[in-house]
Amino acid sequence: MYRRIGLVLMIAVLITFTGCTDLSKFDLPGQVELERKDDGLPFRQIYIHNYPLDHPSPSLNLFAIVLDFIKVSDIFSDLEFTKQFSVAHNHYFAVVKFKEIPPGLPCDFIKIRNSQGKEVPITILSQNIQGGDDKYFFYRLPGKGPNFSGDCLLSFVDEASKTEWLLRSNYTIDCEGGSRTSDRTIRASITITVGTRYYLEGVRDLGPDGTVTIQVLDWNLDGSFNDADMVQIVHSGKIERFALNKKVHGGSKEYGMDLKRENTDEDRYGLTIYTIK
Repeated sequence: MYRRIGLVLMIAVLITFTGCTDLSKFDLPGQVELERKDDGLPFRQIYIHNYPLDHPSPSLNLFAIVLDFIKVSDIFSDLEFTKQFSVAHNHYFAVVKFKEIPPGLPCDFIKIRNSQGKEVPITILSQNIQGGDDKYFFYRLPGKGPNFSGDCLLSFVDEASKTEWLLRSNYTIDCEGGSRTSDRTIRASITITVGTRYYLEGVRDLGPDGTVTIQVLDWNLDGSFNDADMVQIVHSGKIERFALNKKVHGGSKEYGMDLKRENTDEDRYGLTIYTIK
């Protein structure tokens, strides 16, 4: 299931590259039936750190100064962090620490601890580690230097609610050397996203304008779909994001979106979209 790119992840990519579209030109208001899906991926970014370093200088080490290099372990160390987050109203900490440089399999650079500092059991769902055995970046050598990337998707269970949650960590390191100072760069970043495999999805028929895919994501990570969550609408490779059960703007129009569960069936919901003005 997790080897393919889920729709939730696809939407995150669309947000990054395509921006939003003006939905006010469509006949959007109406009733949309939503069905509960269970193949989602993490969608709520809780941490991002970029480490752009232009014109790197050597490490403060006489041996390194003579040979003009930077230790790769120093770059990885800059990506380490501890970040608090909450799911199901309970606090946790994502802890990233690179024990092995470069990292190997299985993914052991990320741990989750509860509010008391106790490590929480995790299950690795997918992992992909790329990179060589470089220990140093000789930044005066022209061309590509060491390059590393890692992608780890894992799950854990909230102790109080007994619900499963997903966490994903991605890192990249890209080094470029050169005889001129202006040619030397280090680009490194790491992100953490959290979410659940469950989301709601439906399709709104727009007639000659085609269809839009509508999703509801558990944006506040409380384990249920409610007023604090988000609606994402995808049309022609572009997206618009709305808050649930609040007045929102979509282009030149103002909309309301109300979500209700159909009877007691937790797998089926109804989303009413209406124009306010």
